[in-house]
Amino acid sequence: MKLFLFFLKSAPFLICFWFAIPYILGEDKVEELPKTGDVIVEDNGEESIKGADIITDEKVDTPPVESSKVGDIVITYRTIPVYSNGDNYTLSYGKHYSANGYYYGQKWQCVEFVKRFYHDAFNHQMPSAWGHAIGYYDPTVLHGKLNKDRGMFQFKNGGATSPQPDDLLVFDFAPYGHVSVISAVRENEIEVVQQNIAGKPRQIYCLEKKDGLFAIVAKNKPIGWLRLSSEKLNKPVFPLELEPEPEISPAP
Repeated sequence: MKLFLFFLKSAPFLICFWFAIPYILGEDKVEELPKTGDVIVEDNGEESIKGADIITDEKVDTPPVESSKVGDIVITYRTIPVYSNGDNYTLSYGKHYSANGYYYGQKWQCVEFVKRFYHDAFNHQMPSAWGHAIGYYDPTVLHGKLNKDRGMFQFKNGGATSPQPDDLLVFDFAPYGHVSVISAVRENEIEVVQQNIAGKPRQIYCLEKKDGLFAIVAKNKPIGWLRLSSEKLNKPVFPLELEPEPEISPAP
């Protein structure tokens, strides 16, 4: 009876002692599962992000350029500067003309850059001085034929002609569209230079090749591209020694 009473009085102490054994032995560390977005250090010491991948149908792996003041030069391509239009793409800052009176367009819209680029880099003046970006591709012109308003040959996206550097790329999204200049063509992607896309004067898009057809893929898919005659492309105005070397050979 006395023994029974002893164990009864000692029960709370014994229960506490039993649950305290892991702590006494130093086994109180419980591994927590990582939460989404946590940084995990792998065995090789490299960090990786788990469950936080961003997936898009448009490759934009060129780091965004820090915001600049309106009129600042953000990059140059073939010695021709790309100017900042600020954060509001709808604004413009007056008409811009060349020294010989050729109308480039409204400062610093996308059209102004492409017209200035072809004029200053290749001495090309477009026969039609007017028009929004969306109108630079004429749907009535057949693939590979001359677009008379622009004085350039026109190719549809998804056709049998690969894009090449210095082509004029035309998008038909939004009310007025968008234009840029292709600066590089690689195995599975193209790079463009452009004006009036805040923080992205350079941008990369996927290039798909299948059954002899070439398609530039993007969330806002371009409608096609225009190309100068080989005679003008082979006689650039910019000094050849300043021409940037291609990163890799153009795709066939």
